[in-house]
Amino acid sequence: MTASFYTQDVKDFTAFFERAEAQFKLSPADALKKMQSAYHDGKLPLLRVPEKNDDLVRAEEAVRRLIDGKKYIILLGTGGSGLGAAAVAQTEGYGYAIPQDPAKPGFYVWDNLDAVTLQAGLRRLPLEQTAFLIISKSGGTLETLTQAYVAASYYDEKGLADVFNRSVLVVTEPKESALTRFAQARNLPTLPHETEIGGRYSVLSMTGIVPAYAVGANAKAMREGAKSVIDALMSATEPEECAPLQGARALVAAEKALNISAHVMKAYGDCFIRFGDWVRQLWAESLGKDEKGVLFAPAVGPLDQHSQLQLYLGGPNNKTYTVLSRKGDGGGIGDIIKNADKESFGYLEDKHVGRVTEAERIATVDSLRSAGRPVRVIETEGADIRTLGALFTHFMLETVFAADFIGVDAFDQPAVEDGKVRARRILSAA
Repeated sequence: MTASFYTQDVKDFTAFFERAEAQFKLSPADALKKMQSAYHDGKLPLLRVPEKNDDLVRAEEAVRRLIDGKKYIILLGTGGSGLGAAAVAQTEGYGYAIPQDPAKPGFYVWDNLDAVTLQAGLRRLPLEQTAFLIISKSGGTLETLTQAYVAASYYDEKGLADVFNRSVLVVTEPKESALTRFAQARNLPTLPHETEIGGRYSVLSMTGIVPAYAVGANAKAMREGAKSVIDALMSATEPEECAPLQGARALVAAEKALNISAHVMKAYGDCFIRFGDWVRQLWAESLGKDEKGVLFAPAVGPLDQHSQLQLYLGGPNNKTYTVLSRKGDGGGIGDIIKNADKESFGYLEDKHVGRVTEAERIATVDSLRSAGRPVRVIETEGADIRTLGALFTHFMLETVFAADFIGVDAFDQPAVEDGKVRARRILSAA
């Protein structure tokens, strides 16, 4: 079905719908009514975030003050506090295997705690020209606090404590925590993280809009794209009219029918790489409970036609495939190919590089379908911030619908909390 900024085709899954819904009592109509009621009752706050505007001005002003005159911006935050920001940054040209645009400040997401990387990174930064965004919903994220403590100490040792304190913006819940105590002790400006929205669902709130402004993206436009999906949800009278519901229905029905072990999302376009990482966490933390849930596996095309397609086609038929790309035939995208070898590659001459990538995408979809693999195709109108806002919202709603279908709580993460407790015990005993 169509939302404002993308289309979705799940025709390969229709054969699974009736059987799965009869055998496992999946009711898409009931799921739609429940989600619409949650919007009206305010029971699911993430549905209302795209309508907000009052926090945008405050965030933009805080970021403008922070990054004025800075050459580098470093985001300290892991999981939901970093993955969405990295996806947003890609819409503005960051995170590619190409030289950084010298007219823009460098933007880096330090979302994986590594002692060697942290040490080398701090020592290579021009300290007086670097700004830090520190994001943690709980204010007690071990990895993020470790990074913050080390960064502050490094500045202190250089006699630049005042420089660090003027170069940091904190986003966290307005409550007593290790991060709020750190911010208060150093008089760091702080923006409130929404208390009602979990970290992996927070990309449309402060967690996402602060980094958006930091990289020059239009956070209001991101919410406009998100709102288009909410509007489509609320106007739907049948499940088929709600793209996120149809997506969840397709994947869960396939799980029941084929004993699915993984949902592969193959994105054609480097602009979608970090978005795939964000969806992977969203799906895993939300659905992997009570021995339920299926691995979400992001991939990229055409690269993974060389690294994984053999398994997809020749291996067991126990995976679904979502192929994500920009709409169109690729004409006009990229340079025009010249000097192609006429004997072997004459068909490339005078074609845009985008046509090559699109041909490989179509061929991959056709190959998978010919091999009996279920393929969902999502095509976007573009790769801008509005489109990304729509995609963020689609997959958050799709995940919540899927949780409803398989009977788990989409918003807790008991296994993750267990790991955090064990890590604290190990460190305390050392």
